[in-house]
Amino acid sequence: MNREQNGALTLIKEGMEVFDANNKNVGSVAYVRFGDDNPREDFHTETASVQDKNASDEIVETVAEVLVGNDEIPEELGARLLRYGYIRIDGGLLHSDRFATPDQIARVTDHHVELNVPADELITL
Repeated sequence: MNREQNGALTLIKEGMEVFDANNKNVGSVAYVRFGDDNPREDFHTETASVQDKNASDEIVETVAEVLVGNDEIPEELGARLLRYGYIRIDGGLLHSDRFATPDQIARVTDHHVELNVPADELITL
């Protein structure tokens, strides 16, 4: 599943324009992050050792730093973005950055990315 999803992400380049399902320009690609090839089935498990839990916490904190600087990011969201990959969309000065997961990408052309969801359904931080 991740290899197929990463396939779409491999076609995306920084600077490409991004259009939502309503053909509205929502910004340009600022960053592409590929999904993990071998993610854990469950980001946190009840039986995880303290060492595993600390490693997982560090991963989420690292993603939070990359995504939004020092702001808090929900752990579930961080795990999802790590697992499946994403594109970060720069909305410009007046709009927050948005994040689209591979399942929200309908099509990639040579010049732009088309999403299968409206802009208001994208992850915004």
